[in-house]
Amino acid sequence: AVLHPLDKNDLLAILRSPKSSVILAKKRDFRAYGISVDFSDEALELLAARANEEQTGARSLVGAIERALLPFEKKLPSSSVEHFVVDKDVINEPEKTLGRLLHSSSLDRFRRNFFDKHGIELFFSTAAETLLLQFAAENGEKLEDRCNTLFADYGHGLKLTGLGEYTLSEEAVRNPQEVLNQLIKEYYNRKTT
Repeated sequence: AVLHPLDKNDLLAILRSPKSSVILAKKRDFRAYGISVDFSDEALELLAARANEEQTGARSLVGAIERALLPFEKKLPSSSVEHFVVDKDVINEPEKTLGRLLHSSSLDRFRRNFFDKHGIELFFSTAAETLLLQFAAENGEKLEDRCNTLFADYGHGLKLTGLGEYTLSEEAVRNPQEVLNQLIKEYYNRKTT
């Protein structure tokens, strides 16, 4: 029998198959930690291209996927992440993408806890998220702990204003008490006029 080497398209077809043991095994690995994983077609194409470079056939698929997802397998089980999509950013910029995913997870946990405790939906502007991440990194703190410190009075203060939701700005991160005091002051000024 003559064997023909697998090319990128052959490897991609293996990954795209609904019964792909390589993809199913990786999903099972993450599911053991309570994390569901989906793969974008773009990511599958990148993985097939990387596997093709090794020229070891279908075996190279396992290695390509393991190398791409190893940082995620090490860090995500101890986080609150319950789902993520393996996309081109996960493949091309794993550390940066992992940082964003963990950061987002920490803020989501803070927001859920805040809502459970106060019944108020909090959001963060992009600038506020960036600044929070910077402050937490500079002080060696967990992002959620930093939020709990900065916005400790916001549950009570926002209840005074009757707001059911509020978006925290960069200014709120820089001067949380001043922003909250101004918000309450404006509310009572409107109420009395």
